[in-house]
Amino acid sequence: PQYFALRSVDRAGNTSAATAEIGPIRVDIGAPTAPTGLTSPTHPVNGWSAQDVAFVNFTPATDALSGIAGYRAVWDQTASTVVNSGATNLANFPYQVQSPALASSAAGYYLHLAARDVAGNYGPTAHYGPFR
Repeated sequence: PQYFALRSVDRAGNTSAATAEIGPIRVDIGAPTAPTGLTSPTHPVNGWSAQDVAFVNFTPATDALSGIAGYRAVWDQTASTVVNSGATNLANFPYQVQSPALASSAAGYYLHLAARDVAGNYGPTAHYGPFR
C-alpha cells in the first residue's frame, strides 16, 4: 500500500511541522483468472436438448489482490464474444449460471463468462457451447 502526505511550505521556504496524510492507497491493475471447469448438467456441448433453459457449473476464478467481486455471463450465438464490461450479473456462489429461455436454433447458443475483481478489472472470457 501507498500513503500520500502533504506538508505546506511558504514562499520563504519555511516548512510546517504538521502533515495531512491519507492512505493506504491500494492499486490493483491485474486481471483475475478466467473461470474454469465449465460443465452442464442439462445440455451436452454440440448436442440437442428439449430444455429451453441451460445450467452451467464452473470453478471460480481467483484474483491475487482485491478479490473477486462477481461474474458477468453473456449468452449469444457467437463462439468468441469477449466479456470486458458491464455490471456483474451473478453472485459468487453457487458457481452456476442459468441461461434465459433459449429459442430453438440449429446454430446453437454459447455461454461467455468472465470474472470481475473488486477494482473493476475483467479477466479472460471462458467460452462454453454450443447448446442446441
